[in-house]
Amino acid sequence: MKTRISLVVGVASLLAACQPELDKVTVTLLTDPPLEVTVADDQITIPEGIAIGVDIVGFDQDGEDIGKLIVMTAENGKGEVAPINDEEEATSYIVSGDEVGSYTILVSPEYGSGELQLKVEVVPQPAD
Repeated sequence: MKTRISLVVGVASLLAACQPELDKVTVTLLTDPPLEVTVADDQITIPEGIAIGVDIVGFDQDGEDIGKLIVMTAENGKGEVAPINDEEEATSYIVSGDEVGSYTILVSPEYGSGELQLKVEVVPQPAD
């Protein structure tokens, strides 16, 4: 019985070690918004009332694409993030700036470990 338990624990440990760990994300602007936005790998700045399309891709420590990500808004209703489509390996998202302030997008791999935060700063629209 002890051997069987050790074997099960060993296999579980081996499978856990094979899971990729999210190390970084790249964020690329996909749309041409009517007002100026700033997109970087750790922060997006967007005017209030604007939505943009971005590509978010995650990588492990070796620079390998980590695959499908879970991307969600962390809090407070200042904006939202939603997938553009529901394809299995979709990386394209809509990011909106609903109200002046900031919010956080949480990014984690569907299969693997780690979580990164992407700050979204929603700024007032420029005066005419």
